Amino acid sequence: MNILVIDDEMLSLGLLTDLVAREMPEEKIFPFTSPVDAIEFAKESSCSAVFLDIHMREMNGIQTAKVLRESNPDIKIIFVSSDPQLQDMVTDIPGNSYFVKPITSANIATVVNKYELLSAS
Repeated sequence: MNILVIDDEMLSLGLLTDLVAREMPEEKIFPFTSPVDAIEFAKESSCSAVFLDIHMREMNGIQTAKVLRESNPDIKIIFVSSDPQLQDMVTDIPGNSYFVKPITSANIATVVNKYELLSAS
């Protein structure tokens, strides 16, 4: 199973990628600082979920999510942001979750269980 992690800040991307990899050790994790590059990758690869920052310079996370959903309606989108006020705007859509930074292993575990994101072993 391919999992995308998108955040334009390298430190945040690294921390989030490490947490996702720790909770999902059997899955393929693909980190991107560029939403545009991630979208191009997703068009060529089957991705089951994306951990997605909302505030990014090149393209915000909400725009990125819309484009990803156009090519893959079943992708699970897990928004991560330092802004708790955005939660209501993004969680009304099925298949979306939202966590306020800093995200924890417990947050990742919740999403993994909710969406059954682990490959069958």
